Amino acid sequence: MTDIRPMRADETEIWAGLRSELWPDCGPDDNEEDIAAYRAGGPVRVVFLAFAGQTAIGFAEVSERSVVNSCGNDPAAFLEGWYVAPGYRGQGIGAALVKAAADWARQQGYAFLGSDAELENLASHRAHLQLGFEETGRIFTFRMDLGK
Repeated sequence: MTDIRPMRADETEIWAGLRSELWPDCGPDDNEEDIAAYRAGGPVRVVFLAFAGQTAIGFAEVSERSVVNSCGNDPAAFLEGWYVAPGYRGQGIGAALVKAAADWARQQGYAFLGSDAELENLASHRAHLQLGFEETGRIFTFRMDLGK
């Protein structure tokens, strides 16, 4: 049986471990900064954790963004991270995490829940579409190193 619930204050290390599984380049320093920002009130507003028994198997983290493409001019909730451990995929856990995120966003008064996925991550594209997201555009992002 899977339990999906908001993260408790003493579970930030569980969240950090799952984040590092989703984003392998997200090391302890990155997680420490993001956890401190979360505790200070933003930008991540809520984290949902998925458990199979006592084992943490997934998460969804939701932030507020002042601007989200195709979501009007008001702030929108944004699914910053969404992950289910490989051995647990295809069982509806990801869908349950997104439902929890969407329900929370609705309760907070947001009109939209935005998300994104890497262009080459076709499995994520399919999952988003199956859960009711609609594709609103594709972009390439660029940066210029200013030597600072």
